[in-house]
Amino acid sequence: MLASCAMKKDSGSKQQPVFTGGKWIIAEMMEMAVDSLKSGKQPPHLIFNLTDNRMSVYAGCNQMSSGFAIHGDTLVIQQMIATRMACPDMEYEMALERLLVPGNYSYLERENSLSIFRNGSKVLNCERP
Repeated sequence: MLASCAMKKDSGSKQQPVFTGGKWIIAEMMEMAVDSLKSGKQPPHLIFNLTDNRMSVYAGCNQMSSGFAIHGDTLVIQQMIATRMACPDMEYEMALERLLVPGNYSYLERENSLSIFRNGSKVLNCERP
């Protein structure tokens, strides 16, 4: 499928993608630009905590989180939980709830970018802060 530019070698000399986790600012959703000013105090972002395999998502109002796992070039997202505050503009939050459903995603991580794909379509494009 997709290969990453950041690779490590295993004993069979087959290249495996490296997933570094950490914080990623969401720049695009379904190849449409995200306006970081529209989402409130901080831009929409994902945080992948590799210690406890938890993913945090913020899009302007509510906090969302999920468990995740990495298997080669596959990102497995578990059921998302979220706070449920009402906010004036929840467009990005509703989009992320539809895009990050439980299931398998492929990813491509480069030095300062992370792209997440579902069924061959780019779901998110993210950048390091």
